Amino acid sequence: MSQRRLRSRAVAAAAAAALALLPALGGPAASTSQERLALVIGNANYPGNELLNPKNDARAVAELLQRAGFQVDARYDASRADMVSAMQRFGARMRDSQVRFAVFYYAGHGLQQDWRNYLVPVDAKVKTAPDVQRQTVDVSELMRHMSEARGRSYLLILDACREDPFVGAWRPPAKGLSPFDAPAGSLLAYATAPGQLAYDGRGSNGLYTKHLVRELATPDTSLEDAFKRVRLNVRMESEGRQVPWESTSLEQDVMLFPQRKGTLSVTELEQRFEKEMSDWQRVRNSSNVAQLTEFIRAYPSGNASELAQARLNRLLEDELRKNETARREEARRKAAEAEAERLKAETALRERLAAAEREAQRVAAEREAARIAAEREATRIAADREAARKEAERAEAARIAAERADAARIAAAESAARQRAAEEAELRRRQEAEARQRERERQEAVRVAEQRAAEVESRRKQAEAQERQAAETRAREADAARRELQRLADAADKQRIVAAQPALAVVAQLAPTPFFQGRQQHRRDYRVGDHFEFRIVDQFSRSEKPLSLHVTAVDENVDRVEYNGGEYASDMMGNTTANPLGSMGTPRQFYPAELVVGHRWRTMFKQSRARVAGLQYTFQYDVKVAAKETIQVPAGRYEAYRIEARGFNVDLGAAITRTIWIAPGVNADIAHETMVRLRDGRVEQHDRQELVSLARR
Repeated sequence: MSQRRLRSRAVAAAAAAALALLPALGGPAASTSQERLALVIGNANYPGNELLNPKNDARAVAELLQRAGFQVDARYDASRADMVSAMQRFGARMRDSQVRFAVFYYAGHGLQQDWRNYLVPVDAKVKTAPDVQRQTVDVSELMRHMSEARGRSYLLILDACREDPFVGAWRPPAKGLSPFDAPAGSLLAYATAPGQLAYDGRGSNGLYTKHLVRELATPDTSLEDAFKRVRLNVRMESEGRQVPWESTSLEQDVMLFPQRKGTLSVTELEQRFEKEMSDWQRVRNSSNVAQLTEFIRAYPSGNASELAQARLNRLLEDELRKNETARREEARRKAAEAEAERLKAETALRERLAAAEREAQRVAAEREAARIAAEREATRIAADREAARKEAERAEAARIAAERADAARIAAAESAARQRAAEEAELRRRQEAEARQRERERQEAVRVAEQRAAEVESRRKQAEAQERQAAETRAREADAARRELQRLADAADKQRIVAAQPALAVVAQLAPTPFFQGRQQHRRDYRVGDHFEFRIVDQFSRSEKPLSLHVTAVDENVDRVEYNGGEYASDMMGNTTANPLGSMGTPRQFYPAELVVGHRWRTMFKQSRARVAGLQYTFQYDVKVAAKETIQVPAGRYEAYRIEARGFNVDLGAAITRTIWIAPGVNADIAHETMVRLRDGRVEQHDRQELVSLARR
């Protein structure tokens, strides 16, 4: 048999041995209803705030768990008293030594306060912060029961992140739920990332539970694989608006429906590995989100799943960045259009105001002309009245003079006097008639003048009314124009604000809390010119030797970083793909896509030895993020995640332990310890690599 065939069988045998160390809890032969226990609660009928799907979701989960052999206590629209008593009974029953697997599922309203999570009964009346502890149910009590009853596996699922649980009577200070580190032997699952809101859904089930029930029902699927698929499905279907989240401390594979009898054969394991590597080669450099998504669905905990997830994150971030750029450009365009509309409206307003001002000046001029004409008419009437008065006085004086003349002539001649008196009487009659005629004319002139004055006054009042109406119209137009300008200005400001908003992260970064050590995306940003100095300390002799790495090439398209002109190479996550010992024939993944304590995965890869033609070793590791802690190295003090990898060289039978400390935002390992123990127990290698300095171009 060929050497390659022997190595392949050795690989498969080692993989089978590794799988044997990770039994699936609750297999068909050993599973009884006494071993599996579940409490399911679905609250929907909140007064004035009824939810659509929680009861449907809870029923679907309860039916799924019953099919999986669980003793299920299902509660719907539960009061606080019902929830407390049910959770106390559930906690007490978990202590039963026969119980090996317990599940708690809740759908309904929930909230966080002071880093704790509370479930809302349908009879809760919360109006102030102190009401929360009295009216709702603290999830920490259930987690306390889980911590006390060790040696079992627990699954806690909270689909409780709907908005405004108390219909505005009181709003929690923070959205959604608070993250918790999972107690030993448990997996905590949230319908969406802590601090975010989940969709209630428009169908018979919510978006989260729809995928949850389907994936958990898949035979021979571990909880972690199922939840990885759920997270991916919900994330993609919601276009990133809802991303489920889990915290795990499980140390073995747990399945709801284990069916496989025994372990896979050597040939099956070999075929599975080769198939996964073949599929990975097809998508490893792909920029197609759908292809990467399908790969992760097919291999959620595979030997390239973390690499695929990291690449998917980068692609989604790039897509989001492009969409954000396009959105900002669109916002800038709309802002420019709004600004142009505002300027156009402002110009039109100025033109309308100028026209109104000209109209006002015209009306004022007409009013002034009418006033002057009225004054002139009044002056003429006054002159006519004065002339009539003087004419009357002259006539009176003439009359008196005539009477005096008549009296003087009477003495001279009676007949002449009588004649003259008759003539004068006739003259006086005519004069009086003329005087009366002039008086009538004067009175008519006065009447006409007064009528003209009244008409002038009427026109003046009409002009003033028209001016007031025109002024009110101009004021309304100006006010409407100002409101329109304000609307356009507000729209322009809004567009500018939208354009200035930063892009949302594809993967939520969660800050630590008193009960949670935080979660961050693992992403390195290599640039040509980056320089790293390390020291490698032999743990036996304590001797040191330096290691310098200088980034000489970066190609994100093919996921490759070269150091020292190609002497070393890695992918964009930092996994070594080539070193002086040789190159990797298959990818390895010592770094997760997301840094959260409890996350675990596997990696299996092959490395060809450069100095011996045809020699190739196969390595296999179980890896997990074990803790978050402070570490001191020559480069400084760092808050780092500790990654523990436990595996072996399949061909040599050597056990290998790696401990890696990484800090988000640092493009190199803070420290990296390696110990290789040979089959006979001798330690071949035990050294520690520490970061001494790093420099960015």
